[in-house]
Amino acid sequence: MKRQPKKIKKQAAIQATPVKPPGSSRPVFRFAGRFCLWTIVIYGVVLLPGFQNLLNHYLVIAARIASWLLNRIGEATTVADATIFSPKGCTEIVQGCSGLEFVVFACAAIGAFPAPPATWRRKIVGLVMATVVISAINLLRIVCLHWVSLHHESILDLLHTEICPSLFLVMTIMVTLAWVRWVTHLAPLTKTDALA
Repeated sequence: MKRQPKKIKKQAAIQATPVKPPGSSRPVFRFAGRFCLWTIVIYGVVLLPGFQNLLNHYLVIAARIASWLLNRIGEATTVADATIFSPKGCTEIVQGCSGLEFVVFACAAIGAFPAPPATWRRKIVGLVMATVVISAINLLRIVCLHWVSLHHESILDLLHTEICPSLFLVMTIMVTLAWVRWVTHLAPLTKTDALA
């Protein structure tokens, strides 16, 4: 009779042990796997000849918009293809200045985000938002670098190779997190959204 309570306590302890659903301890690894897959797919698209032509057109448009912005702040600039000219110097916008790697980072993170709550419809909104916002940030970076090259050339290398990439990465992460916050704070999914 004295041993019976001990058995009851053991059984109660076993019953109280929570059972984790299969795979619940690996969400980070699943996200990382999806992120890598999305990155590979996006870069596969980027390497297509048609996309390269599109990217070159974007660089020309970016140079024209940056030149227009520079003229608004008193810099007398002109544009030829993807190069901005000033009386004191010029800035050529090459493919490495497109901000593409940051767009890929944000789009891969958005694409890899689990559903629900991130349905395809909401992911498409995020992909468009990230591309537009990051492209706008990149335009400001081009304007800033050209202006610094004319007036403070001594800090241009530091700004171009160290400060701007770091700030750009932080801003890209902030844009991605803003989308995540928006998605996770939306109203509960309807049946239509769940199928999207």
